[in-house]
Amino acid sequence: MKNKKGFIVFSVIVIVFCFIVLAAILTDSNIAIESYDAIIDVDEAGNMTVDETWVIRYPEGYNVRFRDLKYGKNHLNNPLMSGLNYQNDQSALDLNTIKARVSYIDGDDIIDITDKIGIGYSYLGDRDELGEPIECYPYSSECESVFVNLQAVGGMKEKMVFEYTYTINGAVTGYDDISELNWVLFAGVEATVKKAQVKINLYNNTNLDALRVWGHGLSQGNIDITSLKEINISARNIKTTEELEFRILMDNTTVANIANDNVIVGAMQEKIINYESKLARETNIKNIIAKTINLLTIILVIVMVYITYKVYKKYDKEYVPEFSGIYYRELPYDYTPAEMSFLYYFGKTNDEDVTATLLDLVRKGYLELEVAPSVTNKKRNDMTIHLKQDKPLTKLLPHEEHIIQWFIKDIGDGSKVTIDQIEKYGKKSYAEATKFTNRGSQFKRKVKTEAEKHDFFENAAEKAKNKAQIYVLLPIAFAIICLLIVPMLDVDASVNGFISLAIMVAYLVYLYSIKRRSKEGNEQFAKWKAFKRFLEEFSMMKDYPMPSVVVWEHYLVYATSLKIADKVMAQLRVKLPEMDTEEGTFLSNRYVYPGFYYGYMVNRINRSVSIAKNNVVSTIARHNTSSGSGHGGGFSGGSSFGGGGGGARSR
Repeated sequence: MKNKKGFIVFSVIVIVFCFIVLAAILTDSNIAIESYDAIIDVDEAGNMTVDETWVIRYPEGYNVRFRDLKYGKNHLNNPLMSGLNYQNDQSALDLNTIKARVSYIDGDDIIDITDKIGIGYSYLGDRDELGEPIECYPYSSECESVFVNLQAVGGMKEKMVFEYTYTINGAVTGYDDISELNWVLFAGVEATVKKAQVKINLYNNTNLDALRVWGHGLSQGNIDITSLKEINISARNIKTTEELEFRILMDNTTVANIANDNVIVGAMQEKIINYESKLARETNIKNIIAKTINLLTIILVIVMVYITYKVYKKYDKEYVPEFSGIYYRELPYDYTPAEMSFLYYFGKTNDEDVTATLLDLVRKGYLELEVAPSVTNKKRNDMTIHLKQDKPLTKLLPHEEHIIQWFIKDIGDGSKVTIDQIEKYGKKSYAEATKFTNRGSQFKRKVKTEAEKHDFFENAAEKAKNKAQIYVLLPIAFAIICLLIVPMLDVDASVNGFISLAIMVAYLVYLYSIKRRSKEGNEQFAKWKAFKRFLEEFSMMKDYPMPSVVVWEHYLVYATSLKIADKVMAQLRVKLPEMDTEEGTFLSNRYVYPGFYYGYMVNRINRSVSIAKNNVVSTIARHNTSSGSGHGGGFSGGSSFGGGGGGARSR
């Protein structure tokens, strides 16, 4: 069961880690841009008027938005402009045409609040809500920013509508053989744009053969020339790192009245078509690479899960025991309850093992219990544990002798200790608390040392590391490819790379956590499991002859380590009155007073150890808090080099 859980945990870690990485990378904002719609009219002078609408969902706390409108042409960075005289070809934002309208959606109603809010413009020297000059970010000399402030109406509503109108004069560039509109509508906005729709009207176009359109900067986009005079561009999930860019080639007659300054001498049609064809080929190659990387990522996950399963089968899956019985009606093996617990709980030592060891020492005659008769009617009886001086400790195992040192000599007076002393030990003194903790750690180490002599476990992790660790090179190599090599081809495979790293980490964690019982250890574990089941269900066995109280005391110390002492005592309370309990130690009828019950010692000692541990933890925590209050802080696809651009931001 443990190994199946380990294998499942590995798979879950991989899946969860991958989703966390994906979410961290892909989640860009708590703002949601539902849609961007634009209608663009290109007149015969080559001017471009844009009417755009943004529908945005905001969480609480946002008040303002900037829309940056870049209007300069990007000739300087355009390789196709090399050798041409393009200095006079300038575009300009017509400041008289800039308009902003703000509304919010309430059910089926769109409520205009433009007259109730503040609107500012960078070219007028206006300031934002912080008193700072309104400007584009990053700053550009060919950019103007439109600022809207909704503080007067209580900030952004849940679903806002922003409408902007502006005209770019001289947006089109003319050449000897063709005219070109090469533009970026936006680049770098608050969040992913879920849906974008752009309609471009060329009212004066008469030549369909010369009309060509390309899009750039998007991973999911489509262009449709719907008629001689209309082009539609649609896109989905435009990331904050992407831009909506297009290039249109049209016949010179479409912009017959273009200004002379916007005409560049030279034939460009063939150059542009060849350049776009080259970009298309490169984009196709990048798409193929991206799809291949995604496919290889899926294959890597499948392969690593398969490898992990094979490792589990070979190094982590428990051996099938020869014993297959449901019950084991006697003690399977004669070692101490703490050693049994180390086997049963896969190398762990629990608080119950301290109680079980104390009771076992009582059973063996090294310790003796005494209940004060004068207080037996009280709900919490005072009990004393005496060290029997006539019995040498030389035959005890180190962890058993350590229990006597810990409780009788450290907490008690060297010959005895009361339950009250155990509970109060370490409650007020930090030194006592740390000593109690150290004694507990020493007990665990001594149990481990003794238990390891039985060879309960294999060194499976070392075997797995030596032979299966080489497979970690697969995700490492793939991560290097995704994060270092593929980006050189201008393909973003960072998500795939982080998934590979997640697989690598999960696989290594699994390898180093492998632990398996030896063949003999698992055989013994199977018998202890059957013995535990017997202790839980013996009262239902009609044919089971009850052994003596001495035998049951022996059984009960193991039931304590198995964390079923209460269940066993519930059954024994019915049977014990019928038995001769004079020979018992902690189940003896010598301790039966009014209000007292069989097995009181088991629960009382176990509860006292737990109380002591809680007190110790509280004392250490208080000490650390008081000494650590220093009041200081800790060290806590391609581009056509179009003009325009400009993003948007909210706060």
